[in-house]
Formats: sequence, structure tokens, C-alpha cells
Amino acid sequence: MTTKEDKNLIIEGRLFWASVHTPNSHSGKYQVDISIDETTTSLLSALGVPIKKEEDHIDSNGVKGKYVGTENDRKTYVTAKRSLEAKDGTPLKKATIVDAKTQSVGAETALGNGTRANVKVNPFEWKFKGKKGVSLGFSVIQVLDLVEFKQNGLDGFEITEGYTGKTTTTLTSADDEDPFAMAG
Repeated sequence: MTTKEDKNLIIEGRLFWASVHTPNSHSGKYQVDISIDETTTSLLSALGVPIKKEEDHIDSNGVKGKYVGTENDRKTYVTAKRSLEAKDGTPLKKATIVDAKTQSVGAETALGNGTRANVKVNPFEWKFKGKKGVSLGFSVIQVLDLVEFKQNGLDGFEITEGYTGKTTTTLTSADDEDPFAMAG
């Protein structure tokens, strides 16, 4: 952990609702919730970063209480976001995602709830429509222990012997010719 005088901090925690390859559908930004320990909570709180508590979560039905649907606990957490473009409209690069050995992790690696990671965050002040506050941006995520996100409700299923559906073939570079072109 770096000191609060630093612009960039590296915090360790468990990731939840990681929208790091595609923007979050609610905020329109890349974002991730990071569960944090007491030391990190104190440091970020002193910087004015809003700290969230799991018991304060309000679900889509307006019910307040423990968030259901995660294997790991995110009792105390912060939300870090990354814009798609700078204030002047210039596109920003996506955050860098690396593994424990700092090797790049591809976009096909979906970070599931409970993934343990180091996250480079930068607290910044903002003002918008008469309101002001402090938020967290993020630029790099180092995955220490991956919990893969399984899409389409396939969590818990393992590959077994049995029925295998038909597979589709894809064109390779040797098959570049248009199969629908008329022979001349």
C-alpha cells in the first residue's frame, strides 16, 4: 500500500461486478467494486472516497440488506470507474489487466465475483451540476487469484462425458475464398 500523498494507490481486495472489458450498462463506464480491509478503508476514507457497506445495498426491488448472489463476502467496498473518453472527447484506452506475473490477460478472461487482485486506483475530486465529491478511477488490475465468470448460468457445471452438440466450422486463412462466389 502506498501513502495518501501519492496520486496512484495500489489496493488489494476481492473484485465484484467487474465490467473491465465492456462498459457497465448502468454507468456507461468501465467499473469494478473492490472489497477492502480496515487499513485501506481508513486510508480511502481520509481521502474523502465514499466507502460502501454490503448491508446498505438496495436491490432492484428497493429492498435494503445483504446482497444476494455472491459466493464471497464484500462487506466493505469501494467502486472504481474508468471513463471511455477524456473531458475533451479523446478516447481513453481500457485499463490494463495483467496476471500475477504481470503478463497481459486477454479480453476473453472474465473476472468473476471474488477474484483477488491488486488494483491501481487514483482518487480524484469532481464537480457536476452543483454537487461535488471524491471518486476512484482505475488504470491497472493485477489478478492474483482468478474466479472465472461463467456466463449463461453455467456456474457449478463441469465438463463431463456424454452428448456433444454439433460444432460449426470456421473459415481458416486457407479457406479465404468466398464459398458463395459463382465459378467463372
